[in-house]
Amino acid sequence: MTITKDHIGGLIFLSFSLAYSYYANQIALIPGDEFQPFHARTLPNFLAVLGGVLALLQLLTATKSRHSRLSLTGYDFWLMGKLLLLMVAFSLALKWVGFLVSTALFLSGGYWLLGERRPKVILLAAASQSHSLGVSPFCYQLLVFIDSNARYLSGTRSTFSPSPRRVSDV
Repeated sequence: MTITKDHIGGLIFLSFSLAYSYYANQIALIPGDEFQPFHARTLPNFLAVLGGVLALLQLLTATKSRHSRLSLTGYDFWLMGKLLLLMVAFSLALKWVGFLVSTALFLSGGYWLLGERRPKVILLAAASQSHSLGVSPFCYQLLVFIDSNARYLSGTRSTFSPSPRRVSDV
């Protein structure tokens, strides 16, 4: 039997779908929620089944020709290793320098590793990407600010407040 790239990709995708299905069924439900037609497990289970069906279709329709056999020549494994090390450095830098700075450094390093050598292009691309990623936390903080002020004016407690509840609040 000839094992091609399509077979290996289908098997990997099938194994990811099975693992995702297992973890999707571990999602805790609210008591009585298991009788509802749509709950916290519905969409993950649907995605797991869809992934399994697509993986099986890829396995069944994979080409079996000799020219599509797996060949590892031509791949730059050193570059892949450097990118993986850059990802580890990014995850370690998150706590020390924060999200925006570590994201900009990660993107700059990734662009440089992939062959871009113009500093203006690297800095502009990394700054614009990390800025766009920073918009979501800004919007969340703005929502917290607006909600807490509205709740303060109305005399009720904020639902978005990041502070823990005190015993006197209960």
